[in-house]
Amino acid sequence: MRILLATIALLVSPAAAEARTACGRAQTKAIARTADAWLFKSGATLEACTSVHTPPIRLGSAAARWRIAGRHVAVVDRGALTLRDLLLPLSTDRKRLNAKDGTVRGLSVSLTGGAAWIEDHAGGSREVRAASDGQAPVALDAGRGISPAFVHVAASIVSWQKGGSIRVGSFLDERDAPQSWGEEPLGTVGDVELSYATPTVIARYKHGRRVRLGAAYTPDTRDDSAGGIDAIRVSGAAIAVRENATVNGRSASGRLQVFDLARGTSRTPCQALAIWNFVLTTGGSTACAMVVDTLGGTSVNRIVAENAVLDEGDRTVTDLDQRGTELSWRHGDQTRTAALPAAQPAVPLPCGPRAAGTFEISAAARVYVSSGVAKACSTGSRRVSTLGSSARVSSVSLGGRFAAVVRDQTSGQSLHVYDIRTGRLAGRRATAPAIGDVVLAPSGLAVFVDAGRLHDTLGTTYPAADTTGSIDSVQVTGRVVSWVDALDRLHLQEVTGDPTFDVPAADGDLMTRLGITVSLAKGQLLARFGAITLPLGTAACAGLRGCEGITGVGVWGSVIGTFGRAGTFVLHDLASGATTTQSCSVDASTPPIFRC
Repeated sequence: MRILLATIALLVSPAAAEARTACGRAQTKAIARTADAWLFKSGATLEACTSVHTPPIRLGSAAARWRIAGRHVAVVDRGALTLRDLLLPLSTDRKRLNAKDGTVRGLSVSLTGGAAWIEDHAGGSREVRAASDGQAPVALDAGRGISPAFVHVAASIVSWQKGGSIRVGSFLDERDAPQSWGEEPLGTVGDVELSYATPTVIARYKHGRRVRLGAAYTPDTRDDSAGGIDAIRVSGAAIAVRENATVNGRSASGRLQVFDLARGTSRTPCQALAIWNFVLTTGGSTACAMVVDTLGGTSVNRIVAENAVLDEGDRTVTDLDQRGTELSWRHGDQTRTAALPAAQPAVPLPCGPRAAGTFEISAAARVYVSSGVAKACSTGSRRVSTLGSSARVSSVSLGGRFAAVVRDQTSGQSLHVYDIRTGRLAGRRATAPAIGDVVLAPSGLAVFVDAGRLHDTLGTTYPAADTTGSIDSVQVTGRVVSWVDALDRLHLQEVTGDPTFDVPAADGDLMTRLGITVSLAKGQLLARFGAITLPLGTAACAGLRGCEGITGVGVWGSVIGTFGRAGTFVLHDLASGATTTQSCSVDASTPPIFRC
């Protein structure tokens, strides 16, 4: 997404390239820069400045470790961790966040002012801790299996690595948690990039498509509940995601989902009251230790591997793990083992290299990434079309032989539709501040919603675009685009004619309500009610002067009403056969209001 690119530019580590400061001391070079602040070294001192607070702000010694995100900087100097808001340097609480005997290892800062770190203590114990400005640190996890370097924070969501899995949690209550600034990184595991955009955890394999995994685990103290993704395992392009939920402190539901990030598919191999441990093999198969019941207050635990029950018992049936080529778990005082479940069958790709990251895939086509370039291929053809740089590709939709590619720009987004066979553009390039979901017709016409209005890649002007908020309500039937508004009325508009891009006519059903189906056949609108078929008229054409046609349809019981471009409102009672016609004035609003 466009916001992710901006976010990455704002999250800076000490490896950032040097640049001259726009504030602070003369003749100094910045060691880090964000949109809000500059960090630089002056002699034996680490300092910062901002466009708002230009005098240098002393952060610590030049040997201090630091992380900066936007206006927020965390500094570890002489063993003490502090967090600063550089735009409010005098009001920021600069208390030590780590314990006096705690050594800070991994460190991360979010754009909203949260910090997360790994803290070592005497005796080899280790903690994951987090805090925000003015808030006391919160311990999210403790133990010996925590990785010292892997920790990331996005808004109030923290990710860390423990025992081969990525753990996810929030250090703030749901009511207090800030919204993320777009999409912020949660770390990289193998070829999989994890990120967070409130409230969703997102995964991306080899710079391909962004797959939304679900909401991150967040507590809600109002009803002593919590829920969401709390653990993730990665194996190649497969990612296993554990979700657990509690209500009043008791387990309410749990499930394990496995996503194939290369193909965009998912499945749910485990579902129960709670999922404890789980395994994801290199072959994409899973095993789970889970709570299936609580009989008389006693847990009934079960070990399941790809729908095969391996063991069952009380709460001592737990600690599932993979040991080499076997599964291992504890049943009371015993350690039990079983062979790993068979690998999941490989699903062939329609075309293109298997190792490449995929943006979108269908049964007959694929758009993938190769050396920083977006490419498209199709079955039955050796031709590979180049669709330009993959760096700013936000999303891809496939329809027939066409691919619709949304790219982030410096300001807003663009939409191009390509013919996969040739790599050439189909229709016009569309731009908008934010392009939502895209409906791509088999003809190559793409329709999208931007700020509640409809647009397409032929430049059609749509007089009404009050959709129900979902692109699912938008349909392209040949040259006619239809959508349903918040009042459950069907709107119709024919696309703009373009001599360089032909959109053929087509037939199909547009809407079904209360047993009445409105359909398009050879340019004519029809209403079907049981054995009755009633012609309604022609669909509205694309805004030509003097153009007539139906622009809207409403259904009330057995009565169907049509709105004409000229202000004609016709009611058809399909039960009695009666027809009533009225002349109406039309207000130029969105959607238009007919006053009859």
